Amino acid sequence: MASMAPTPMPSCWEMARSAASVVVAMPSPSAWCEMDSELRLPVRATFRGSRPAVRTFASGSHVMKDLLAGFALAACVATTTAMAGNGCTVGEPVHPTSSYVLHDDGTATDKQTGLMWKRCLEGQTWDGSINACIGTASNNAWLAALALAEGSTYAGHADWRLPNIKELYSTVETCRDRPTINLEVFPTTDGGGTEVWSSSPHIESNSAWYVFFVDGLANTLPRTYPANVRLVRGGP
Repeated sequence: MASMAPTPMPSCWEMARSAASVVVAMPSPSAWCEMDSELRLPVRATFRGSRPAVRTFASGSHVMKDLLAGFALAACVATTTAMAGNGCTVGEPVHPTSSYVLHDDGTATDKQTGLMWKRCLEGQTWDGSINACIGTASNNAWLAALALAEGSTYAGHADWRLPNIKELYSTVETCRDRPTINLEVFPTTDGGGTEVWSSSPHIESNSAWYVFFVDGLANTLPRTYPANVRLVRGGP
């Protein structure tokens, strides 16, 4: 009797990578997925009640921390020499200010991705004299957020858009907390930016992906939910 070939493990979709961590999307909340040949680290999402939980594996100490996240999001810290490091230091930025080019018009260009971001949320106004975002961030349903981006001509550019979930997640500071974002690059004066829409729809037609910048995790919301908007331009 011929032996059956093992079922190949699906690949994880890498969303973000730093010297201390790799964040991946998974094919389903209960499936294993495998990292690329450099890491070969399986990660798995499990459920806590009705919401999936994500475990973060800290290198060296192998400490695990439960986090709440969306159906397909997981995070792990590499334990291989290729991703050497002892995990995150609280308050130490993964994306330091030096990794951005800060422009006088209230935009910032990520040197690694080439993406140009509006430093303020929609509804706020950039004040270069104090390097701050003034006013209150507006809340928009998902379709309204898409339309808002399409109609923007900020700083003379007409190609602003909502970032996809991978792009939006690239602004998360995994070593920071409340908010999990570099406030020197993306300042806020009103506590806005807690929930920020991405352009990525969920498999369920009435939901879309967003990032919760209180804890830096991604999840889905009904498309009618009023959330904040941060615009981006550039990319492939």
